[in-house]
Amino acid sequence: MKKITLTLSLSLIISCNFIRDKSKIESVLKELSQDYQTKVTYKVAAELSGGKNKKSIEIFLNKSSILEQYDDELFIPASNIALRLLKNNINFDIYTIKIKKSNDKFFEISYLNKYLLSLQHKQALFNKIDSTILSRHYGKLYPHLDSLLLRKKVTKDNIIQEFNDYDSIYGKPNQIITHGYSFGNIAIDNALKKYSASFILIKREKEDSKMSIYINNSNDKIFSIEPRW
Repeated sequence: MKKITLTLSLSLIISCNFIRDKSKIESVLKELSQDYQTKVTYKVAAELSGGKNKKSIEIFLNKSSILEQYDDELFIPASNIALRLLKNNINFDIYTIKIKKSNDKFFEISYLNKYLLSLQHKQALFNKIDSTILSRHYGKLYPHLDSLLLRKKVTKDNIIQEFNDYDSIYGKPNQIITHGYSFGNIAIDNALKKYSASFILIKREKEDSKMSIYINNSNDKIFSIEPRW
């Protein structure tokens, strides 16, 4: 009898939470459908694991000409979709984004809530880096470098010179067109480091360019800046 009561109580809680979240989810999905000009659907699930109720949501996007522009970089819209859900207080333990490609195969990626929260907390830092690049005050990036992993390899003048050389090839930066985000582990100096990364597409005077910026999660400092990914 206790087991039946527990199951009924859990089902009731899940049902109430789903009804409360449903309108928020459908509102965001309507925006996504307009932004990407495609059909967007979803499904939610919940399971009791380790004594805790874990909720997950899957977002399905049909193929569209807008999504096809990302080609093999569909992690860019996927990461932004997951972050948009979180920013709209649509809280799940796992967010899975599935995007149908032009060949009818699916691109699929999942994000844990705690990692999305980490990315969200770094938005101010990423925005500061963006504004520094657009203003071309490249020397201001130096204080944001990881002193152990990057400063010992480059100087402030190195950074300024490298960015200026890049500008001379592709033209001055005018606008950040889009962002994509990622996170994971990377081996540096024989040790695994947790990172968060911002991938940006920059509109320039001559030719648009791509750049990736990796942040060491342990101190929120830049340990790698790569002109392309």
